[in-house]
Amino acid sequence: GSDCGCGSATTISGSPSDQARLINPKEALSKSNVYRLDSSPVSVSNLLADGVNLVVLTRSFGIGKPEIGLELCDHLGIDNGIEYIYADPENDCYSKLALNSGWNTMIRPATAFRFKDRFSQPGSMKSLFEVLGKWKDAVYIPPKIEQSTNHGGTFIFRNDEVLFAHYDESPGTHFDPNEA
Repeated sequence: GSDCGCGSATTISGSPSDQARLINPKEALSKSNVYRLDSSPVSVSNLLADGVNLVVLTRSFGIGKPEIGLELCDHLGIDNGIEYIYADPENDCYSKLALNSGWNTMIRPATAFRFKDRFSQPGSMKSLFEVLGKWKDAVYIPPKIEQSTNHGGTFIFRNDEVLFAHYDESPGTHFDPNEA
């Protein structure tokens, strides 16, 4: 564990920046705003107050706009995505959490090792081709060009506690729930 200013030991994984290590993720997200896929704004503090305990911020892929989120749900066959997927066109959450981004983060050894770990498992190549088959026609341009280098994070809360914080270092280095 490590102290992120959350008031208790928080398990931190991935590669948070020095700036991110000083930020309490729950407090930062509580000051952020996102959009439902119907384009209505929502305060993340309202989502957290409603009992949301898991927040996953994915690499943008241009899904910053609500209408792109709807297209993506349709394209990938995600039923009821409008109920739990939100858009961050202004980069509000990413910026307040100081998540990793930038062209210098796009090619890192961690990406190669993560892919090696994932694709050396039995059946993983079949899974890779299934995923790539779905994404081949899904090309979206982010609202801001700098969002194309955003990396995500995963945050788990219990009441006011931050139990877990993962910061993606580079492409493909997102949190693996099987490692929890």
